[in-house]
Amino acid sequence: MKPTITARDLQYRGAYRLSTPLGNTAGLTFSPARGTWFTVGVRQKRFPLFEFTMPDDASWLPAPADPLIPLATAPAAVLVKNWGTFLADVIDPSQNDVFNVTWDEDSECLLVSYGDFYGEPATNDCLLGVDVACDPPAIRGPWCFGQGNTEFTQRWGYSQIAPAPRTFDHFGVRFLATGKDNSTFQSGSWGPGLLAITDVDPALPAHTILHAQQLMFWPAIKRPVTLDTGKVKSGFLTSAMQRSHPFWIIGGNTGATLGGAPEWRDVPYGVAQLEDGWSNGDDPGYFVAVDEPTCQGVIFFGNTSFGASWYGSPIEFADEHTPDPNSPTTWRSWSGITHPQTDRVLHSPIFPPDAGNPKGYVFDHQGGGKGNRCELVTHAIWIYALCDLQLALIDAYEPRPGLTAMNVDCTAFHVLASPLPLPNVRPITPALQYEHRVNAGPTSEVSYIPRVTGAYYRRGDSDRAGRIYVRMSSALGVETDAVNVFDIVTTEKR
Repeated sequence: MKPTITARDLQYRGAYRLSTPLGNTAGLTFSPARGTWFTVGVRQKRFPLFEFTMPDDASWLPAPADPLIPLATAPAAVLVKNWGTFLADVIDPSQNDVFNVTWDEDSECLLVSYGDFYGEPATNDCLLGVDVACDPPAIRGPWCFGQGNTEFTQRWGYSQIAPAPRTFDHFGVRFLATGKDNSTFQSGSWGPGLLAITDVDPALPAHTILHAQQLMFWPAIKRPVTLDTGKVKSGFLTSAMQRSHPFWIIGGNTGATLGGAPEWRDVPYGVAQLEDGWSNGDDPGYFVAVDEPTCQGVIFFGNTSFGASWYGSPIEFADEHTPDPNSPTTWRSWSGITHPQTDRVLHSPIFPPDAGNPKGYVFDHQGGGKGNRCELVTHAIWIYALCDLQLALIDAYEPRPGLTAMNVDCTAFHVLASPLPLPNVRPITPALQYEHRVNAGPTSEVSYIPRVTGAYYRRGDSDRAGRIYVRMSSALGVETDAVNVFDIVTTEKR
């Protein structure tokens, strides 16, 4: 078996832009038969399907262009055709969102991955086909994953489906699928998860169960945690995932679990450090299955969190700033308060004091709304060996003690970009995180951190190296929708 791909094999080339109307859409895939790419608009746009050319395509005019940085100077993709919003006739935008598209070369059909964007799914259907050989396109499906008459929850495979490496042919597996947003959806894998899919036949009737097998899965577990105040939280929700860096959780005095209303009435607050597990900012929602002559493996692209995490507001533990007559301190403040019940401050474990936060209190440096919050989210990759995944497929993988064969550990983890020098991790592309903005002080603002919203692998040939395209979108707008480009270049003997 060929060596497993490493971060040293990934050479960052720069980026392309997805400008209006291609920006703020979901996923990306290439059709060799058509020589074009596809992406699909999100639910707020009623799922328009776009066909376009990437600047490194032979058909891109005036001539193919290399990716560049900074993003403002990068070549932009060119729209070929807007196929319209016909997908909204099948996928309910009030309940669901679209997360990725994949071109199936065998059937020459576009596969669209979708699912409930927040609540409990009304159905387990999470995949449909689109035949663009006709205009208007013909819908195939939708379908769900499962075994026999048993449907799997859509959380296990609703964010992406992609062709499996050719070495999986021996096992009768043609596709791999994954889910995302696991700290919101507790039925999903709290760590990179994979389904092995036997086949997707566009001729199958709607609501057919596509035969699938759980290949890799990390169930959510409740772990007892003792805060530094002595308070025991019996139900901290995490998983048995390994991690390369610790994280810290903040909890109040009341309740057995974290969460709820952690305002001043929940004082005193305590902090606990965890060396392993799954934090609320960890989310590896997209992957590529690399199969090159010199290396192979599965790479998950997503986000990972650093520092303290909690449930509540981005400014939950910032310095006093908003008057509140109902608070025992007269401030709507939950850290840095001087009160008999707390008499302590919560200093950031990773951010030093600065002009915007001179005392170095904990707060969310990305902004955003109330929910699962953490100090810092940055882009990361998790690399898995194909041999480990194939062993897991036949229940022969040997996990760490106490775990199952589906608890496959990654062979490597790397941070792609970070505004901080982080311990025990090696940034391989420190210029990758475009438009990173740290809020100047404890304010709740829109989060501008780019999130991974798609990944695609194009196998190399005699003319060019294998190439990975990683899409990152930001609330800054469509002009900050980037497709980051990595070439697979193995330069070392192994």
